[in-house]
Formats: sequence, C-alpha cells, structure tokens
Amino acid sequence: MRRGLPVSALLALVFLGACSSGGGGQQITTVTNAKTTAEADQKIFEQLRAAGADLTKPRTLNHYLYFPSEEAARSAAERLRLLGYTVDVHVSPKPTPGQAWSVVATKVTVVNPETIKPGGAIVGSVAAKGRGVYDGWEPAATP
Repeated sequence: MRRGLPVSALLALVFLGACSSGGGGQQITTVTNAKTTAEADQKIFEQLRAAGADLTKPRTLNHYLYFPSEEAARSAAERLRLLGYTVDVHVSPKPTPGQAWSVVATKVTVVNPETIKPGGAIVGSVAAKGRGVYDGWEPAATP
C-alpha cells in the first residue's frame, strides 16, 4: 500500500460510485480523512452497507500491484494464478519510477472485513517478493 491515504479507499469508492444505480441510488463519496489502511477499509465497508451491499455474497474483487519490470510482473502474475486469481499484466497507464508494469489480480470472493485483511496481506506479500508495490483493492458494488 502506498503511504498516505490508501489508494484502495479512493479506487473502491470511485468504482462503487460508477456502479451505483442512476437517479435515486445511494451517493458514494470518496474517503479523504482516513488515517490508516484499516480505517479506510472500514469506511469502504460502511459505504458498501449503506449502498445495500450483501457482504455475505461473493463479488468481483480486484487487487492492484505495480512492478519495476515486465519479468517481475509476470512472475508475480504466475504466483497469483496459482492462488486462484485471474490476472492481467500490462504497462502501467501512468508509470512512475519502479512501477512501470501493472498487474490486476481478480477473484470472485466474499469481500468483508474478515476476509479483506488476510487477502490483501497475501497479495501484498506477492508484490513484495517481486520488489513491487501493492496499491490496494476494489470491490464490485453488486455480486
């Protein structure tokens, strides 16, 4: 996770806002005052619940990782595939030093406070092994 406001909070809430129904749907706002990853995660779950999400049902979950090289990204992608993820490897859309390659790992799973921390830790360890950066998660608003 990058330092400062966890990008996961911003990504998740932007995604939720894009997926909420038009018109009278629940308004999803960006988390801007979270001091920790845990607090940002909690706020994401509060917004999911407020939008009527059933956190007992599996939904699509994306994890975002960045790597310094294509080789490191592809190696991490293979480890993630062995863990049951569908993986997309590509050049980062906005590369920064040490983060030229992007990996999006997707899995349909139950996403709730009890599952996101260990799941994020596993994906984060895959990023660390490849000298990469784990940049957070993004749930689908509906299963």
